[in-house]
Amino acid sequence: MIKRILPVIFFIFTFFFLVSPENVFAGLNDCSCQTVNLPDSGKSCQLSPGTSCAQGKTPFCLSNPDGGCNHALFSGGACVCEEPGYVPVTNEDGNFCTQQGYGALTSDPRIDTALGCIPVKMDKFIVWLLPILFSISGGIAFLLMVYGFILITTSKGDPKAVQAARETITSAVIGLLVSIFAIFILRLITLDILKIPGIS
Repeated sequence: MIKRILPVIFFIFTFFFLVSPENVFAGLNDCSCQTVNLPDSGKSCQLSPGTSCAQGKTPFCLSNPDGGCNHALFSGGACVCEEPGYVPVTNEDGNFCTQQGYGALTSDPRIDTALGCIPVKMDKFIVWLLPILFSISGGIAFLLMVYGFILITTSKGDPKAVQAARETITSAVIGLLVSIFAIFILRLITLDILKIPGIS
């Protein structure tokens, strides 16, 4: 039973990670910042009129080194809703992989973790995560197939044991094929058939 549920779980997991959070949760926050030109030829990133955040959070503007609004970090948004006391990140923030070229103000910011530099943006994170998930699913499918072949060789001609081994091998092959074609299936259903916005 678990072997048949795993492909479905993987399919659902991939689907929700391909959906842009900004479009799914649109309307919860009305957070917006704008770049204002100062009299001394400088720039300042300030909250737009009417800006608000949901659930008692406070809006903060993310600025570039020149003072203008930062549109590189959070999928094109310079405004974030955070708890009071939040300090906006900069390229000097030690959490980011600045030395590797993935600083907070780059087009592909990444955070330094025990697993390496993990992308902050959702689309970049998916590109980083999917090969790992495919490798894991392929490894699991391979182990299940080996297990099924072992069951066949040790069945001693018992029809029930042979049938169970065949079902194990079949489930492993189906799960492997679903994981291989998961992206194609998702694009076909979400983009071509349902035309769901927010998926790239």
